[in-house]
Amino acid sequence: ACQVSPALNRIFASQITAQDLPSGFRRYGAQIKDIPEAEGRVFIFHTTDSRMTSNVSEELYVYKTVDAASKSYGAWVDSEIPPHAADSWITPKELVFTGRADQMHVACLLGVVNFQSNHACGAIGRYGDTIVILRGIVIDPWLTMTDFRKPLEAMDRRIVAAMNQAK
Repeated sequence: ACQVSPALNRIFASQITAQDLPSGFRRYGAQIKDIPEAEGRVFIFHTTDSRMTSNVSEELYVYKTVDAASKSYGAWVDSEIPPHAADSWITPKELVFTGRADQMHVACLLGVVNFQSNHACGAIGRYGDTIVILRGIVIDPWLTMTDFRKPLEAMDRRIVAAMNQAK
């Protein structure tokens, strides 16, 4: 029988699901993304509407120690929100969020896709030994800021529950 590591069990228990997203989103795929010091997975969701490709993805990494996750957090924030462009990223009022993460940064960058205004939004959080990155292309009406808040809240709730269950 195949043995699943405790870290991988936590990743699967922590992941968001299509039910955490607006109707019309489905799970598109998943990828293994192990890195030194951590086991990781990426989960990708797309709209089923062929007129627009709004998507949400979640990356989860369980590090070997809290210290290793803590030390890597700043690098994750910098990779998602490059310091040279940080002034262009804002936190919309709909995404001001008081979760239970030890560290959390949520921000969006205004852009245009197919002549339609959108925001590339991201949340980078650290929960003990776990790093999570939630990304979304927010394009009204497929995914609004209010819609993106729902998987953000679900991410927080699911990670905390999985960590408590693992104790």
